[in-house]
Amino acid sequence: MLEWLWQGSELWWRGAWGSVLLPAVVSGYVLVRNSDDLRSAALWTLVALCFLTSALTGEWRADQESISLHLLPVFFIAQAVLAYRGHVLPAGVAFVGCFSSLLAADVTHAVLHFGAQASDLSYLQGIGGAGLQDGLFMFPVLSATLSMYSQRRQPKPTLKTCSL
Repeated sequence: MLEWLWQGSELWWRGAWGSVLLPAVVSGYVLVRNSDDLRSAALWTLVALCFLTSALTGEWRADQESISLHLLPVFFIAQAVLAYRGHVLPAGVAFVGCFSSLLAADVTHAVLHFGAQASDLSYLQGIGGAGLQDGLFMFPVLSATLSMYSQRRQPKPTLKTCSL
């Protein structure tokens, strides 16, 4: 069933380790380490809405050499708006949210475009094919960086004293 992974797909594996497997391992680590931060229903509602919007705005482009999928990183945009409004997500939470919403949209588009069957997983070869230059890797990293920058730029809380 999975022999296609090892025969003739070495080029895909060279790219997929960086764009799918590396962020998945980091996300798994964050899920285990920061499970309290990830229990928010509002966060997962935001991830679901961003997934739906990313999936609906995705566009396939084809030329003579390749077929590529272009997704709008809606979670990253929503996070930037939230940071502007003063609501900063922790960096790990931002990474997991951005990666999971983009991965779900990417897998959904791959299944719909290539028509996946239960016994044939060859549609997975299109996911994360650009390696470290893929949006599945770049936007979660940018999302975590935006979170860390926003946390540093937030004014420190000051003690207000009452003068008599």
